[in-house]
Amino acid sequence: MSLPQSCADQVLDKLGIDRPEDLELLEAIAWERGAMVRHNKLDGAEARLMVMGRRAIITISTAVQNPHRRRFNIAHELGHLEMHRYQTNSSICTSQDLNQWDNRDKNNAIELQANEFAAAFLLPQRFFADLCRIEPPSLNFIAS
Repeated sequence: MSLPQSCADQVLDKLGIDRPEDLELLEAIAWERGAMVRHNKLDGAEARLMVMGRRAIITISTAVQNPHRRRFNIAHELGHLEMHRYQTNSSICTSQDLNQWDNRDKNNAIELQANEFAAAFLLPQRFFADLCRIEPPSLNFIAS
């Protein structure tokens, strides 16, 4: 299990999240972890994290219209908060950062980690692994 997956599992455990429905309350989850989520205009970025001591602000660009993308952005910034809080006081994430899935670019390692955290947090293995045993995961299966 990777560090981002392990960290996502730890956060789920600490919060006592034991049903997929609990993940619908993502902004409340962020608040519980010390971050207020707000939606505001951002120039050149989809999301931003500002850390001030024990509290943080996650800002999601109002230009992001897709609700699933907004949720992923919140989880991505939560990943930065959980894993990189002591490395930097701020994170500004562009569309390119949020689409970072290639581990060959070492300069974007923290973006890849935040993306992996978001994926593991929003689709935790504990809730969805059994569904993958029914039929191999595919876009056709998801669409049906």
